[in-house]
Amino acid sequence: MSSEKYIKLQSQQNGLFTPANNRVDFVIPASYGKVSLKDSFVQVYCQMNTVDGGAAPDGEGIYQASLRWKNAGVDYNNHFNNVALIRNAHISSANKGMIESVRRTDVLRQNMDSSRQSQTNVDSNRYMSANSLFNLSNGQKYGLWTDVNKTGSVRSVNNLNTPIMIRLGDILDFCNVDVIDFMAMGDTRVHLELNLENVEAQLIEPGQLANAEKMVDIAQPAADTAITELTTLAKYSNLNQSGYWVGQKLQITGEINGTTGAQVLRTITAISQNANGSLLITFNGTLFTLTTTGGGATGMTIDNVAPTTQTAEFTRMECVLKQMPQSAEAVQNVLYTQFDTYELLGNGATGYTNVVEIAGQAENAVIMPINANGIDATLAVSNFRISCNNVELTDSRSVVPYSPLYYDRFVAAMSKSDYVVNNLQNPLFAANQLELYSAGQNQVIAMPLPTTANRKNLQVNINSAGLGNFILYTAIPRILSL
Repeated sequence: MSSEKYIKLQSQQNGLFTPANNRVDFVIPASYGKVSLKDSFVQVYCQMNTVDGGAAPDGEGIYQASLRWKNAGVDYNNHFNNVALIRNAHISSANKGMIESVRRTDVLRQNMDSSRQSQTNVDSNRYMSANSLFNLSNGQKYGLWTDVNKTGSVRSVNNLNTPIMIRLGDILDFCNVDVIDFMAMGDTRVHLELNLENVEAQLIEPGQLANAEKMVDIAQPAADTAITELTTLAKYSNLNQSGYWVGQKLQITGEINGTTGAQVLRTITAISQNANGSLLITFNGTLFTLTTTGGGATGMTIDNVAPTTQTAEFTRMECVLKQMPQSAEAVQNVLYTQFDTYELLGNGATGYTNVVEIAGQAENAVIMPINANGIDATLAVSNFRISCNNVELTDSRSVVPYSPLYYDRFVAAMSKSDYVVNNLQNPLFAANQLELYSAGQNQVIAMPLPTTANRKNLQVNINSAGLGNFILYTAIPRILSL
């Protein structure tokens, strides 16, 4: 009896994938039959290479890492969705020709998902995220590249080849189809262009409780004593709150034997929790030797240590397809949305006006700002008006961002493309998502459009403090019959 199974397709190009070698193709054979594209995904394998100059194994620390978005030298520590690793995407088949092609799908999906996903959804998917948000319950941030052990003596592990998972349906709207028959489609090619020039390795600094860096003082001993372990002043109700793990490298500083500012580097070899909730941390060698006349060890703190280098390598790519049994019922008509892309320049204008000729079938327009190296930016819009064929779409009223009229037009535009809006707060989407857009509010303009038999003119008027680059997307409904 046939059943569901997952099939892995390797990319036709070999890694390492770099900004210069960033094009990837997958060919899905017609012989695969019925496949659930909705539950299929691509995986970008990424390896973090970390060096801190210590002698392996215990002298070399275990560091948590993630990917971050570059932004012209600024520490741009914002959260981004995995789909932002895909810059452009295209799908075509032998029997149906070009199906969907989207330029700058990174900008489109990153911004669309911000309104379609709630904080709970983003938080629950952090185990898949190349750059997750901080956990709201304990202030921790976790990366895909490290299996962290916070208790016992088993050393934490750096994962060598870590897959970053991206749903096909998050990249291309067509791929949200439940079951499709590739015998009818013919051999199908998925072409992707990676966005690797805009991402780099980032050290994750562990979140800590207040005073977590302080250690309990050690009294002057009766005989010279080598110290290899310390006790935290902070007390933990559970180890999820702890920012320490086995294999972590730390710098210990304090007044030792009467000497102020004494420092030593060590890695953690074991962690246990005392009955009062404090942690007993054991290190890989003698921290210092207390003498009978030195006065003990006081004012001790432990601080994080950064590695000498930390780099990301993208080693290979694969497509994981969910193959369905032949008894599964495949759709005969696929309804999806094709987004046409117009990349435009604001040139710093305070009163921007432009006319763009778009397809008559376009049912909404979405304007998203970008910066030179990133996927989001601040439009700093004070108000805007949009017309279609010289007819005002807001009854001659200017739209102010985050006003009731703004939200009304935004929701109407999304609904026309069958997108459910789950978050209608401003684009920071609540204070607990402050990292989502740390460089400023990311204002997205959306407007539903009337459809016409012929191509139509879209007039855009934006008043702002100085308009930068932005992308106009127009959504066109498509039906593919099999």
